[in-house]
Amino acid sequence: MKMNKRAFELSTTTIVVAIIALIVLVVLIGLLTGRLNIYSSGINELTTCKNTCKNIGYGDSATLLKGSCKKELSKGRVIPGTFGDVKEGEECCCLITT
Repeated sequence: MKMNKRAFELSTTTIVVAIIALIVLVVLIGLLTGRLNIYSSGINELTTCKNTCKNIGYGDSATLLKGSCKKELSKGRVIPGTFGDVKEGEECCCLITT
């Protein structure tokens, strides 16, 4: 029995296009209804100086003026980045607690 190759290619293409269209539709519905913020709800909690220091193994954290972490604290480490609890002109300083 001989199969028609063109018919198979058409159905494969149709299935791929349908899957892509379904994904786009789900994302579009999520954007329009505001339900996509469920996936990003924990991001703001993770981007704090305190949580970042805790996650990399430091005991405590402090927000100090830029340049003062290394000068004032011999056991402090400056963590670069933007954090929700660090104001402009300050830096995230992780502290080793002994």
